[in-house]
Amino acid sequence: MKSRFIWATLCILVLLSLVAASCSNTTTSTSSATTTTSSAAITTQPQPTTSITSANWWDKFGEPQYGGTINFCYGMLMGTSFDLYTYFGGELDLWYEALFTPRWTADRQEWPMTTSYYPDKYWTGNLAESWEMTDATTITAHLRQGVKWQNKAPVNGRELVASDVEAHYDRLMGTGGGYTALDPLYAGNIGNLVKVTAADKYTVTFKFKKASAQNFQTIADNFALNEIDAPEWVALGGPPGSAPAGGPPAGGSGAPPAGGSGAPPAGGANSTSPLADWTKVVGTGPWMLTDLVSGSSFTFSKNPDYWGTDPRFPQNKIPYADTLKMKVIPDASTQLAALRTGQIDVLGFGMTSIGWQQAKELNKTNPEILQQGIPGNTACVAFMVNVEPFTDIRVRQALNMAIDREAMAKGYYGGTANSDPVGIITPAFKGYAYTYDEWSQSLKDQYAYNPTAAKQLLADAGYPNGFETSVIVQSNPTSTALMELYKAYFADIGVNMDIRSIDMATYEATRRTGKVEQMSYEPCAVNSSPAKASDIYYSKGGGNAVFYGLDKSPDAVYDALHDELFSTADATAAMQIFQKMDKQVLEQHFQVPAPEAYTFNVWLPTLKGYSGEGVMWGQGLLFSRLWTTK
Repeated sequence: MKSRFIWATLCILVLLSLVAASCSNTTTSTSSATTTTSSAAITTQPQPTTSITSANWWDKFGEPQYGGTINFCYGMLMGTSFDLYTYFGGELDLWYEALFTPRWTADRQEWPMTTSYYPDKYWTGNLAESWEMTDATTITAHLRQGVKWQNKAPVNGRELVASDVEAHYDRLMGTGGGYTALDPLYAGNIGNLVKVTAADKYTVTFKFKKASAQNFQTIADNFALNEIDAPEWVALGGPPGSAPAGGPPAGGSGAPPAGGSGAPPAGGANSTSPLADWTKVVGTGPWMLTDLVSGSSFTFSKNPDYWGTDPRFPQNKIPYADTLKMKVIPDASTQLAALRTGQIDVLGFGMTSIGWQQAKELNKTNPEILQQGIPGNTACVAFMVNVEPFTDIRVRQALNMAIDREAMAKGYYGGTANSDPVGIITPAFKGYAYTYDEWSQSLKDQYAYNPTAAKQLLADAGYPNGFETSVIVQSNPTSTALMELYKAYFADIGVNMDIRSIDMATYEATRRTGKVEQMSYEPCAVNSSPAKASDIYYSKGGGNAVFYGLDKSPDAVYDALHDELFSTADATAAMQIFQKMDKQVLEQHFQVPAPEAYTFNVWLPTLKGYSGEGVMWGQGLLFSRLWTTK
């Protein structure tokens, strides 16, 4: 195995180094922005002041500056939807704004905001100025008064009110306004939420079925649910039940999109309706979409009537930048070339984060470019535990003992990964994760590299000569290379794994319909909220589940803990319950985890106010608080 491992590792590293070395000074052409924002509103914007009275962690950024353009990119659009009902590609809907938002003033040494999860204490109000638990099953939110919709048809700058919030939730939940069916996209997120009601002009109540420490996270940690659209805009798509919007828009600069494909859930508008027209999108947020070149770029201009200020400098109106431009750059080497040459200012946010090889190379060639490591969301192989031979835990244990994680951490991951085995959530979430230092010696032995013991386990399970199996993986060089390394390790104990590399659409459909034949390449040690992560191995499914292998073979212990998690009102008790769930997954060997690797957010030193935060959703608000000195 030693020579095979060295050979496989060298081949993989050569492949990855070739990918990294292919960076070039490729440029991306984009159209000039067609802005509807008044130039006077921009040029008369007063310059910011800091008025720092005591040392703050953000003082290192210096004095904020107004003006200029911030450029970022996406490598691939999952789709482009302007409608929160479908939300494919919704991370680009920067004109929308959330009721709640992560607390931007939180000390990054205390909570670095490098993951997509924030405990309750790191949330603050946004469109909802404040909130409280009225009783054990009710959250009452008080809207910020004076917030206006962007000044364009069909809302024309009117004030945001509580009935707008109620209409938004009625549509997604099927609880009023002519809507009677739950939007399937949110089925796994809001099972405990009964009704959202406008109590008066500025007060909204969220009623839940039962008391749970997860209730606030249900509405806060789901930006598509948390963001509010205008009922007048929704009405442009026709009455409830109209056909939904199709795929990504076509058309060019200054032209509404034409046509579309696909069929997301009913409740939106068809692909030729006004809801598929980018020129008509409207929200309350800091950015207005003012140009779109399909497959090339999105251009956002600052909303001159935006209500918000920078929480670090509350006297400063935001956004600081005049323009925000998103470029579509599919090739990773071209993305890095664009960063090096200043064509874009940042790579990150979970969509264009780079791997350790690229980060290491970038540190050599451009040490001035700043980096922040993002933990979690590492790789694993997950089993269809209802399919032989994986119904036998000894087989699952054997495959875990076949993997040399220490060698992988040092070789494949270049010494940047944590070699300790991981469960369903990143060990960075202390108290939630069942971390390696808490394991019994017996469990540690079951994950230690021991091919001899692994072969004996297979023999005991009735497979003395091993067996044939397969794994599906999304077709890309990184994922396929890692599976080749797994294949080499498994072969050493007699298990021949066929790697079935398939396109993303087929891969997603196969996983989410439970049609994986044997094994699937999956994320583990995820850095999303425990409430979301808990669905991954929940046998009753749910919108957050990424692997449905347990659907036909439920784990009673895990399912009971999951139900208890969502029935517990005490946050500390909920944390302890989730840790038990993580422990159950590890003890039952539902997955074979790779070492916990890091991805990296990287950005130019001229982009100020940014510390490498990993916010994937709610980016409009994040970008409004950044400025450029270019």
